Amino acid sequence: MTSNSRWRGAPGEVQTSGPRFTARSLLLDKIFRRAKPARALDIGCGRGAITRVLARRSRSVLATEVTGAGVDAATTALRDCPQVQVRLANLFDGGSPDSLDGEAPFDLILVSEVLEHITDDLSALRTIWDLLSDDGLLVVTVPRDPDFWSVEDEMWDHKRRYTRSQLLSKFHAANFRKTRLWTWGFPVTKQIVRYQISRLGPQSGADRDTTPTTMRPPALLLPVARLTFTAIARMEQAFKNSDRGLGYIAAARKDATKTD
Repeated sequence: MTSNSRWRGAPGEVQTSGPRFTARSLLLDKIFRRAKPARALDIGCGRGAITRVLARRSRSVLATEVTGAGVDAATTALRDCPQVQVRLANLFDGGSPDSLDGEAPFDLILVSEVLEHITDDLSALRTIWDLLSDDGLLVVTVPRDPDFWSVEDEMWDHKRRYTRSQLLSKFHAANFRKTRLWTWGFPVTKQIVRYQISRLGPQSGADRDTTPTTMRPPALLLPVARLTFTAIARMEQAFKNSDRGLGYIAAARKDATKTD
């Protein structure tokens, strides 16, 4: 995402009706409902689909994106959410928390499908630590299992997929505590995604700047797809502790006793 013209953002309507988004968002909503943050920050909000889930449980949400095109897309998508403000800010890869102009601290910070794009993810977690209130909650989603690496990861410019031990060690090194970790997408969603990836085929270097394609049902079938994948996601929550899913959802508290 180096320029507005190449900004790809978060999934659109078809993807947000699909199995991956549905599985993640249902688990995230449970976390947000319990946390009930007064002030939340969504770093790397894309087009705002997960921001909308967070906004339902928060009094105020600041959402950030790294390009003007991203900010415009999220602002348009979230225009019916008055509690959400969208701002241009690059907090990682050379960015600074100062770009939030005194907005910190936040009760909850969401970083959804972002850390896997960042070269120095530990530095990013330490930046987040500085933005959280004492005992604030960090919520992260990342892709799981390096063995599941595929052409789709390359197309999306992922730097890594995580193991449980890698992710937990990063949180510990960044001075977070009480970390809880769940997986999503097992067993049904994982098989659906395997099929979707198999349809992508081999990609050349030039092709990797192209948004991954998905199966596109007719618009009239989207409500049916949402209901179907919601039922699947609810069933799959019985396996959220199995460490066999497609991705991780982590929730961790800031350790305010940190010493440098």
